[in-house]
Amino acid sequence: MTRHLHIISHTHWDREWYLTFQQFRLRLVDLVDNLLDLLDRDEEFLHFYLDGQQIILEDYLEIRPSQRERLAKHIRTGRLGIGPWYVQNDTFLTSAEATIRNLLHGIRDARHWTEHPMMIGYLPDQFGHISQLPQILRGFGIDNAILGRGYKPEAHAGESEFEWASPDGSSVLAIHLPNWYNNAQRLPVEPEQTARLLGWIAEKSERYASTKHLLLMNGVDHLEAQENLSVALSEVRPLLGEDTVIHHTDLASYVARVREEAPLTARVTGELREGDQYYLLQGTLSARVYLKQSSARTQDLLERYVEPMAAWNALLGLQAYPHDSLAFVWRKVMHNHPHDSICGCSRDAVHEEMMSRFRQTDEVLNALLERGQQSLIRQVDVSGMGDNDQLIFAYHTSSRERSDVVEADVDVLQEDGGEAGIRLYDASGQLVPYETISRRRLGKRMLSPINLPTTIPVTRHRIRFLAEALPSMGYSVYRVEVAASNTDALLPIERTQATESEGQSASASQTITTKRQPVLENEWLRAEIAANGSIKLKDRVTGLTYEGLHVFEDDSDIGHSYVSHPVENDTVRTTVDTLARIECLSADGFEQSYRITLPWSLPVDADEEGQKRSEVYRACTIVSEVTLRRSARVLAFNTRFDNQVKDHRLRVRFPVPFTSGVCRAGGQLDVVTRPEALEWPRDRNTHPNWRFVGLSGDSGGIAILNVGLHDYEHTHEPEGLTLTLLRSVRSISRRIPGAIDEYGLEEGHQVQGEHAFTYGVHVHGGQASNAELYLAAEEFANPIRSVVHPVQDGRWRSGRPWVQEPGIEGMFERPDPNASKPRLPLVGSFLRVSEPRMLVSAVKMAEDRHSLIIRLWNPEEQPIDGIVDLQQVAIAAYLVNLLEERLSPLPVAEDGVRIALEPKQFLTVELPLDE
Repeated sequence: MTRHLHIISHTHWDREWYLTFQQFRLRLVDLVDNLLDLLDRDEEFLHFYLDGQQIILEDYLEIRPSQRERLAKHIRTGRLGIGPWYVQNDTFLTSAEATIRNLLHGIRDARHWTEHPMMIGYLPDQFGHISQLPQILRGFGIDNAILGRGYKPEAHAGESEFEWASPDGSSVLAIHLPNWYNNAQRLPVEPEQTARLLGWIAEKSERYASTKHLLLMNGVDHLEAQENLSVALSEVRPLLGEDTVIHHTDLASYVARVREEAPLTARVTGELREGDQYYLLQGTLSARVYLKQSSARTQDLLERYVEPMAAWNALLGLQAYPHDSLAFVWRKVMHNHPHDSICGCSRDAVHEEMMSRFRQTDEVLNALLERGQQSLIRQVDVSGMGDNDQLIFAYHTSSRERSDVVEADVDVLQEDGGEAGIRLYDASGQLVPYETISRRRLGKRMLSPINLPTTIPVTRHRIRFLAEALPSMGYSVYRVEVAASNTDALLPIERTQATESEGQSASASQTITTKRQPVLENEWLRAEIAANGSIKLKDRVTGLTYEGLHVFEDDSDIGHSYVSHPVENDTVRTTVDTLARIECLSADGFEQSYRITLPWSLPVDADEEGQKRSEVYRACTIVSEVTLRRSARVLAFNTRFDNQVKDHRLRVRFPVPFTSGVCRAGGQLDVVTRPEALEWPRDRNTHPNWRFVGLSGDSGGIAILNVGLHDYEHTHEPEGLTLTLLRSVRSISRRIPGAIDEYGLEEGHQVQGEHAFTYGVHVHGGQASNAELYLAAEEFANPIRSVVHPVQDGRWRSGRPWVQEPGIEGMFERPDPNASKPRLPLVGSFLRVSEPRMLVSAVKMAEDRHSLIIRLWNPEEQPIDGIVDLQQVAIAAYLVNLLEERLSPLPVAEDGVRIALEPKQFLTVELPLDE
């Protein structure tokens, strides 16, 4: 049988890692400069693949804009392969939408260079792969995947080629790289040596290959193209004989040849996380946890608030959709998503730069959100309201109706009696009870595009109230009027309400002296706080009681950013025997809250050899605020930990009173069921979750909801869940036993200083659906938001129109461009989905036309169907792929568009807003 050796020249480009981005970029400039010279002078050098990342071209051209045409020439002729990704992102630590936009931006960018970018699901070095990736790839017309980790041929048919399917049945031809993406890293020029090396590589590859086509990857991390490859190949060919054919080719050609012959004996469905800990590197799930938390919050802000708000404004014709700004933000977010970036396994300087990117991105997102909010609230129908009244616009983006406690800052002009109280009315005119959290005087900064900035004196009332029955993806407007006294309409609470003077506060955070027992309860839950700070939680619906919740444990970690590893025979320390200080923060009203302070001491570090933890201890106090809001089924925690010790792992326990053989973990457009058995040898049996992980028994269950805490363990004796809060380690990696390489020792991996963690316990019946758990987690991470605006804002624009004060009276005015457009009712929904188990993943405008794009998915094991309703008759509807290309029309009825989803399927729907 004739062997076919397919040699792929490439580089694997980690944009930032053991060097910073700018340091690596200088090497990238050298690489591309030399590559262009090689392509120009050597016509026998047929192809080079730029790692499937479009960002490589961006980064290069910022330094070498003069080289654009040279790049374009070689891309057009197919000698320089680009696409389909924007960056090589980690998929477990980023949202499904981030992976979808990664491919969307990458393919669209690549098509600016060539009509035929490389449509290869190239995944060379990600640390495992999410379950829905085949369905995502198929959504872009990609029918293959080439991957380096997560799959072990020995566990299947022993073949590197297999069929990989998502839970909905979408599948791709998957090709594993058993000998890595550098198995032909660089070939010698001596023909005899090259022949022997190629024979050795071929024999290793044939152990797993199911066809005569073998993949030889000529390159590796940051290496430049082999400049003498053409000579080496031409001279070795005569020595190989007729039974071996060399092809210097591209991945698309190789995949096509394999597809013609591969029997695909093995079929794997779902996520790929096979292999030991040094293969899978699951320690990255909790390395530098602050990066994961920042990323989760930024992605939620972008996906769950800013994009839907911008789409609603475009739908109503109030604001143009900010395509360019959102594209800029998405790219900035994705700059932080490469696997060595978001995984937290790089230099300190790299991760400092990442946090700067997150801050910049959040600044833009918050400004865009404020513009969108103000545009909508200005359009509300204020008929019958007083000129001095104000509006509170409370809104959310969940696909189901929501009720929750909302906080809002209401500023009252001093001239309107700022020290007085306020009254709050709902859309039906009913008085709404609220409580005042704080009240203070301040100068409110007023900005205008046509008048000079100014400051006006106000009293800011921070209030809390229950916003009830907000419709799906909708809002409710509350009217505020200045009351006759500061006690009107206040909900009685056991806390002194005092008007603030400058610099003083009557804050809800001050401790209340009370004889109350440390108990939090509402109609759903009763939580008792034990002397050691642990929680006894009763589900008042099922009657099930969970004891010993929220005990902290700490053990050693002498691993590194990639792998968590304990000291042998280490003692796990817990807070079980710690006496907590328990203080009541809020006992009545709309939320009950306690502060639990745990004075704890931990070993300062481990010894240099990693044989034992220190016998010297240092105080490490843990402070948790536990809160139960009215009508909530979630007991919420905000925990702070000032990390002053090293070489350790901090976790929190949630035992359950039943046996559960499997757990359900939130995934990317999926809810993943994982068995309890450990299939691969690992020091730590931890796994990823996105938003939540839960256990269920016959009579009930709990889910641990979280923001950016992706690392959990399903534990036993007792059975329960343990959530990792942080890992504190001493290096990026340890490649030499007992030694650390010069780039590895980075103090930032010890994550010293204060950290805050947000998580919650959600209780449910034993038959809770996947959708119920996912929605609970989404809503926990994305609360109802509010924005306040005066009914008439003329007096709020006081100030000076000119610096020189020429005597011009009043302020300059700009006509309201939306004054003649229809007004919004006081309660409304922008999008309704009739089937509560049909979840909405994205609401945005199409990339290149005036259409609304809605992505819907089914988390269940059964098919579902429902009506998607925009509250207005759609002029048309189309099923589109993930590139937003139309596939087929959908029937439109007066009540909306009917969508049918198979189990675990997601679909993208386009609703044109004009003809």
